[in-house]
Amino acid sequence: KQAQIGDVYLSSEAIRYHDRRIPLPGFDAYGVGHFPVLHLSKMAHELGLKVGVVSTGNSLDCTEKDFEMIEENNGSIKEMEAAAIAYVAHQLEVPFFTLKAVTDLIDSGLQTGPEFLKNLDLACINLLTKTQSVLSYLAANPAEWVLSST
Repeated sequence: KQAQIGDVYLSSEAIRYHDRRIPLPGFDAYGVGHFPVLHLSKMAHELGLKVGVVSTGNSLDCTEKDFEMIEENNGSIKEMEAAAIAYVAHQLEVPFFTLKAVTDLIDSGLQTGPEFLKNLDLACINLLTKTQSVLSYLAANPAEWVLSST
């Protein structure tokens, strides 16, 4: 979805699981999960953040089935932590969003591990910079995110 190494994404719409496969009617939806996030599109635009659905899995690599489920989730960025945190935030009714930096591309044809390690420093630097910008923005515009969370 046009992601580049080092891009920083702000979650939009929801956080979803993509590799909790439960092939039983009614239970399959539980395996996907769907945790809403704050709607902060104005902030994303002003800070130059890409936006997209975050799809969480349990593995660094991406199987063909994972890829299919990410597509079904309308996922823009694949990662391994956000859905667990989003689940707890949802249970506690705490407003939530994520910032994620791209370290590797699941459709690049490269081995995931080496690509991840090669790009980790750049992703961390970009994520740090954007996190600082987001915190400054939220401090200066509290009405935007407080109202989004109600």
